[in-house]
Amino acid sequence: MAKDKPVTDSADYLAKRQGNVLRTLLRGVQKGGLDAETWMRLYTVDIPLATRGHLCEHSQRALHIFNDHGFYRKPVRLNQLVKRLMEDFGAAQRIYTNKGLLTLAPDEELRYESTLSGEAPMMDEVPDFMEPVGEEEEK
Repeated sequence: MAKDKPVTDSADYLAKRQGNVLRTLLRGVQKGGLDAETWMRLYTVDIPLATRGHLCEHSQRALHIFNDHGFYRKPVRLNQLVKRLMEDFGAAQRIYTNKGLLTLAPDEELRYESTLSGEAPMMDEVPDFMEPVGEEEEK
């Protein structure tokens, strides 16, 4: 049986998880609250993964109160939670960045061509600034 490859974590993955949490909470704000199943998923899995243990004590208490009193059903309270979590999410991102856990996804649109060989890259057409001087049309 092959061993599972360790899952690497980065600030990019952390930001995606945080975005999913915020998106779910904001949908709850728009739709008049969250159902118990969605809240339980956020409370037990998504928020812990999105903070990776870097949740301040005040936010932890707020989450417990939300769970105990059913505040996840109230859009106004969910909006307050979004603002609270955004601060903690930013702090977690800074910790990841400071630890060097930042990786950027490759930009697929950029194409790099090496010119280290000394040869100029091939161009299909000559740019305007390379036109010979003095060949202007006279009126």
